[in-house]
Amino acid sequence: MWNTLLSGESWKGEFRNKTKTGKIFWERAYISPVKDKEGNITNFLGIKEIVTKEKELLHKLQQSEEELQQIVEQKTKLISIIGHDLRNPFNIILGYSELLKNNIQNYTAEKTARLLHFLHEGALQANNLLENLLAWGASQNNSILVLKSKINLKELLLRVLQLHEYQAKVKEIQFSFDINDIEILSDTEMLETILRNIISNAIKYSYKNSTIKIGAQVSGEEVLLYIQDYGTGMPEEVIKQINSDEVNISKKGTNNEKGTGLGLQIVQDFAKILEAKLDINSEEGKGTKVSLTLPIAR
Repeated sequence: MWNTLLSGESWKGEFRNKTKTGKIFWERAYISPVKDKEGNITNFLGIKEIVTKEKELLHKLQQSEEELQQIVEQKTKLISIIGHDLRNPFNIILGYSELLKNNIQNYTAEKTARLLHFLHEGALQANNLLENLLAWGASQNNSILVLKSKINLKELLLRVLQLHEYQAKVKEIQFSFDINDIEILSDTEMLETILRNIISNAIKYSYKNSTIKIGAQVSGEEVLLYIQDYGTGMPEEVIKQINSDEVNISKKGTNNEKGTGLGLQIVQDFAKILEAKLDINSEEGKGTKVSLTLPIAR
């Protein structure tokens, strides 16, 4: 402003000012230099206009535009997932069920069992995707009610592992399980969703005949739960994206398993809601270790 005025030019702009009582207000100013006959600046003439309400309205409008853009992006992503990723498991279910319906009398028991396996896989894919879509939608709309209670961590993990028993069996993956009876304080459904997605990813990116380690370490009033796989891992740039909340990352697993990128986003969002510390350490080609710090129930 002063550079402009002292060069003999007029200046216009806005100030964020404060009254003597400490109240913040905005004003728009038009200031021009006053010159004598020789062209020397002798004074400055300023006209000011209070524009606080205008700035507040503009700020609200910008917020509304940002929220609208987020809604559009969420709806676009949802439509994309439903249109592409959800169609695939239903195509599997419809295709193989039609084969069974039309030819079951001609199929051997072995072939029937094989087709039923594909049907089960398709149904499992559809169910997992729907659960993630519902969880993600609730987190985006801030419609999640957190109900914390005492949870036996070992029992919860065993229940989640049971859900992924078939997924692990197909790839001949073993679990190394080292957890004592520890009671934590958390929301059962949200924590189960977090663990389900972490373990699903660990299996997805693990190599055949490998091991996934699951353990917990108590430290003071907290427990550090970790899930370590020795699969494909992630490069450093992907870890940076995850840590900056840009977690819409999806790549095929070691057995060409498909993904939507929602799982990791749900893990991030739910961990924040539960105020649980989440750490993801990974090295490409060597595997990934996901750690979750949770409060012990007293």
